[in-house]
Amino acid sequence: MESRKICVEKLLKSMGSTPVDNCDGENTHCPKSEIVGNQVKTLFNYRNWLDSVAKNPIMFGGVSFFAAWQGAVLDSMACQPIRMAAMEAAKSGFHPDVYLREDEQTEKEYARLLWKLCDDFIKDGSFNQEKIVWTSSPAGEIYLKDRLREFARLEYRYHSRGMTRLKAMKELLKGLLMVITNSPIAGRWPFSREQDKFENYVIQVSSILLSLHQEKAFDFIEYSERVTGGKIGCSEYHIVKNSEMGSTRLRHYPVPKEVASNGIVLFLVPPLINLPDIFDLAKGKAVVEGLLNRGFEIYMVDYGEPGEGETKLGLDFYGKKALDHFFKIVKERHLAQKIHAVGYCMGGTILAPWLARRAEELKAEGQNMDIRKAIFMASPTVFDDDGSGHKAMRDVIRKFYDAGFMQSLFGWTNVPSQMIEAGMLMIQENVQYNVAMGFYGRATSAANVRDAAPFLYWLHHGTKFPITAHRQWINRVFLRNQISRGEYALPSRITALDGKAPDFSILKDVDLEVLNFCCSMDPIAPVGSCRADELGNGGSRKFILEAGHIFVVSSKFLNKFLETVTSFLHDCTISNLNLQNA
Repeated sequence: MESRKICVEKLLKSMGSTPVDNCDGENTHCPKSEIVGNQVKTLFNYRNWLDSVAKNPIMFGGVSFFAAWQGAVLDSMACQPIRMAAMEAAKSGFHPDVYLREDEQTEKEYARLLWKLCDDFIKDGSFNQEKIVWTSSPAGEIYLKDRLREFARLEYRYHSRGMTRLKAMKELLKGLLMVITNSPIAGRWPFSREQDKFENYVIQVSSILLSLHQEKAFDFIEYSERVTGGKIGCSEYHIVKNSEMGSTRLRHYPVPKEVASNGIVLFLVPPLINLPDIFDLAKGKAVVEGLLNRGFEIYMVDYGEPGEGETKLGLDFYGKKALDHFFKIVKERHLAQKIHAVGYCMGGTILAPWLARRAEELKAEGQNMDIRKAIFMASPTVFDDDGSGHKAMRDVIRKFYDAGFMQSLFGWTNVPSQMIEAGMLMIQENVQYNVAMGFYGRATSAANVRDAAPFLYWLHHGTKFPITAHRQWINRVFLRNQISRGEYALPSRITALDGKAPDFSILKDVDLEVLNFCCSMDPIAPVGSCRADELGNGGSRKFILEAGHIFVVSSKFLNKFLETVTSFLHDCTISNLNLQNA
C-alpha cells in the first residue's frame, strides 16, 4: 500500500497563528520598545522638571525641597539604574533595547532548531529519502509536530512584529517542511519567483538548505562573525604615522607593486557611522581594490570606534579639524601629484562644506585650490520636507528623537550603532526581511554563502556615533538643513572666516569639477537630496543608478562605476558609458 503524504498546511496550522505570521500586514517594528521607550523618556523628562524646580527655591518656595527629595528618590530607584544598564549594554556591544536584545537571542535559537531539523534528515551531504518517507508515518507526523512546537514557542515569545528576520527564517522552515515531506503548500512557495514544477522547486530549496546546513549559516549574523573573525577588507594598508587623533586615523593604500602608478592620489572620506571597509569589502566587490588596480594611490579616513574621551567631539572636529589634519599629511607626501577627493554617504555630506571652506582659506592666503575634482557617492546635501525625499526620516526624528534623553543614556559611551539602525528601519520598509530573504535565496552553494559573509558583517556591525556629533548632525544637518541653506558654520584658521558658513559659490569660482552618483532606490540618500553636482562647475555630472544605497558592493555596477571614475579623473569623456544619466 502506498504511504500517505503528510499535509504541510496541517503541520503549520498545528503551530497556531503566531506574531511572526504578520497577519495584520505590518512593517517591521517592536510595539513594546515604542511603548516602554516613550514611558522611560517621560520619566526622564519628569526627573529633569523636578531638578529645575529644585534649583529655583525663590520661585517655588518649599515645593523646591519636596522636588529635590522626589528627584533624588526617582534618580536612585529608576533613572540611574536605567542609565547604567544602557551604558553597560553600549560598552559591551549589546543592544540597549532589552526587547530587541531578547529578539536577537530568539533568532539564534530559531536558527539552531532549523539546523537541527535539517541535520535529522541529512545523510552523506543530501536529504535522506528513507527518512523523508518516514515522515508520512504516524510516528513521523508526531515527531514533526513535536519539533514545530519548539519553533512555535520561540515565535510566541518574539517581541517584534511585521517583516522581520524571524519571519524570513520561518520561510526557510516552510521550505524545509516541503522538502522533508515531499509535499507542496498552497499559494506562493518561499524562494520561488514563479510557481515551477514541484520537483524543480525541491531541488532548488534543497541546495539552499544543504549549503546553510554545511556552513551552519542559518543565523547569518553569527556566521558572518565566525567566518570573518571580525576582520573585513581585502587590500593591504597601513596607518599613517602621526595621523592618529583619538580613535580617528588615516589609512594609506599604496599602489600594488605589479601595477604602474598613474600619478593620481585619492582622498576618501567614508561615513562616520560605519566601518570604512565598505570601500574595500572583498575581492571583486571593492572600490579600493578596483582603483588600486588602475594605478590610483589611496588615503582613507578611518574614524575607528570613538571612546569615552571623544563624546564631546562634534562636527567641527570630524568635518573640519580631522579632514584638515589628514589632507595636510597627504599633500606633504605628494606635493607634485594631483589629489582628488571622494565621499560616500555621510562622508560626502561633510566633505562638501569642507571643500568650500578649504577653497576660501586658500584664496584668503593667496593660493590656488589644491583639489580640482570631487566624487560624491549617495551623499545627501539637501534635507527638507519637499523635494529632497527626506520627509520620512525627518518625521521620525521629530517624533522620536530627544536630545536630552539620548544624552542621559549615552552621554558617556556615545550612541550605539543599534540605535542608528533602529531609526533606519523606520524608513526602510521590510529591510530586515528582505536582507534575510535575499541571503537565503542566494545560498544555493557553500561558496555563495561564504561570499556574502563580509558584507553581512559590515551591515550588522556599525560603529558608535560620537554623541555630540550625533546631536549636531540631527539638529544642524537633518532638521535645520544648514548645509543647503548656507548656514552650516565651520571653524577656520582665517579669522574673517572662523565660525561662519562657507560660501559654496566659491567651488564654481575655483572650477571644481564634480561627479555625483545617486540611486533611485535609496531611502537613505534619496535622489532629490543628492545635489553635490550643483556645487561644481559647468562640467559637473550626475548619474542616477537603478540601485540601492550600498551600490558600491554590487558587481552589477562596480565595473561601470570604476570605468566612469577613471575616465573622469583622467579628463576623458564619460558620455558613452552605459549609465542612466540625469
